[in-house]
Amino acid sequence: MSSRDRALAFARSVAAGMKAKGMAMWRDEIDDAAFVPIEDEASLAPWLARPGPALVLLHDPYCPISAAAYREVARLPGPVALIDVAAAPELSDAVEARTGIRHESPQIILLRDGEPVWSASHYRVTESGIVEAVATTETTSRNDEPSTG
Repeated sequence: MSSRDRALAFARSVAAGMKAKGMAMWRDEIDDAAFVPIEDEASLAPWLARPGPALVLLHDPYCPISAAAYREVARLPGPVALIDVAAAPELSDAVEARTGIRHESPQIILLRDGEPVWSASHYRVTESGIVEAVATTETTSRNDEPSTG
């Protein structure tokens, strides 16, 4: 078996293992339906003022860490506001000014009734972490206690 054949066999086994765990390996295996692209400040403003929970993902499509975060967030039912920080860096500045959360990419910000209540960046952007944050802030909001980010 040539080194090329061994490499292909390895890639196929990794892809099969990831697929068995419900993970996407290739870009075309990711469901983009959860995302609502935000391309300007006019479309950002309603997301930052939404009643109830709202998620905003700051994503750099050229960054492998951001690609991993994107795959994690794509597993959520949505909707999630998606800001491409490479195409529109001014939007990350607008989010930072509005939320007070320093920009890092990738970054997910959970807002509740327009106020930031939680955020995570880099490898902490996980489906399970987001689900837990939404549930925790929902419980806290119901108890009328202030939530922390």
